[in-house]
Amino acid sequence: FMGFAFSNAGGGGSNLAQFQVGFASLDPYGALTAPFRDMLVATGLDVELVIDDQIEAARGRVASGELDALVILPSGFSKQLLEARNALTVEVVLDESTLDSQQGGQFIRSAYFRTMNIAQVAYLGVETSRLLKPYSSESERRAALEAGVEKATAAWMSTPLSAQFRKTADQQMAEGEKPN
Repeated sequence: FMGFAFSNAGGGGSNLAQFQVGFASLDPYGALTAPFRDMLVATGLDVELVIDDQIEAARGRVASGELDALVILPSGFSKQLLEARNALTVEVVLDESTLDSQQGGQFIRSAYFRTMNIAQVAYLGVETSRLLKPYSSESERRAALEAGVEKATAAWMSTPLSAQFRKTADQQMAEGEKPN
């Protein structure tokens, strides 16, 4: 991540529900572009799409305080992460002098790491399948990779599972409790 600080001192209480993030992708048709945007939205941030010829104007909107942050995915982001397994730098422009921006930056990082996780899960699924039965073509492998991205994204977007821990009957008896 690259952060650019603009001076806009102040702060006050946190109001991330209204934290506005511009999202620009120089990888608009990449398999991970929509999942990254979806992960940003899932964190509760207000995400606005920025088309590539409006990126400089969006930087100005961050400087003026009209946007709280701008996230720019680089060209080739999806291919590099899925195929070469190289994480490219995602540019994040925000004013880190406010509490809201610091918290918003954490949510942006969370979306980034979730997207990296999605790519890793999809890649491992494809490689495991390839070991069991080789793909007949590169296009078949690519389709499986994209399907893996969709499944992993859906898993991140679904309601989280919860776990309940309880003592074993032996633990309960050792502590003088009646086993249930």
